[in-house]
Amino acid sequence: MMLSLSLVFIPRVFESYRRIREAAESRGFGARKNRLFSGLTLLQALLFSSIKNSLRTAEALEARAYTPERRIMLLRLKPADLLLMVSGLGLAIFSFV
Repeated sequence: MMLSLSLVFIPRVFESYRRIREAAESRGFGARKNRLFSGLTLLQALLFSSIKNSLRTAEALEARAYTPERRIMLLRLKPADLLLMVSGLGLAIFSFV
């Protein structure tokens, strides 16, 4: 769960920034000469929306009774498991030859 949330974080941030920037441009924001101030204001809006989305995700997880203790325990691989993986990979390679 945490890995999937981490993997989609960066694309969501870029998409959110794009939407915020387009909304600001459509309202005429940023047309002034002071681009540093405009950029900081857009960054502030991005930070606020990111925190708001994080809280929404946390509430959704809490509503579904998610707890970090509920997880799938992965067992350690035994030598027989490794042998089966290597033989399966070998058969896959052999079937393409």
